[in-house]
Amino acid sequence: MLRKATAKDLSALAALRCRAAGTSRADAEGWLQNVAGLENILVLEKPGQPPAAMLAAVPVEYGQHRGIWLCGAAGRQGVPMERLLPKLIESCLRAYGASGFDFAVMTPEDARNAGELKTLGFTSQLPLRVLHTQIRRDLLAQAAFDSLTVHKLLEMRCIYQPGCICLPESAMNEIMTQLYRRGLTVVSTRRGYGLY
Repeated sequence: MLRKATAKDLSALAALRCRAAGTSRADAEGWLQNVAGLENILVLEKPGQPPAAMLAAVPVEYGQHRGIWLCGAAGRQGVPMERLLPKLIESCLRAYGASGFDFAVMTPEDARNAGELKTLGFTSQLPLRVLHTQIRRDLLAQAAFDSLTVHKLLEMRCIYQPGCICLPESAMNEIMTQLYRRGLTVVSTRRGYGLY
């Protein structure tokens, strides 16, 4: 049975997220509640048993278009996610397409997963780019470190990356908090910004 998650599922879903993402319980719960939002998580279960698998369908924006970000797929030990995931994604695409959403975005985990997404109609929009440039030695004097609020970061993304998918500010707050805990540094100048 496929259904939307509720608050009583939080503990079981956090365990699935911890196992799949290799993260702490606090980060897993923060991601489930503040990034994905429990109301956006689809749970697959058999009646009377704990959730077997989950997939988040997070509302995002691209300019004036509404879409969903399919992410956070996780399953219990022994659950064949490689067979279930394409079916879950296909049912999500049908349901959200009928609800007026314009696009869906998902990041493949590996080449095989990318091939499966192509069979569902996904196309690659973000090719890998490797830029080789010299690093100026006076970077410290010309940049401000960790000075961006999430609100300012979102404003800068609109200026310097106008074609990017945007999460709500509350979801970005949680993501940035978790990244800072892992050692993220934000560097900004009037010419742009970087996350390191």
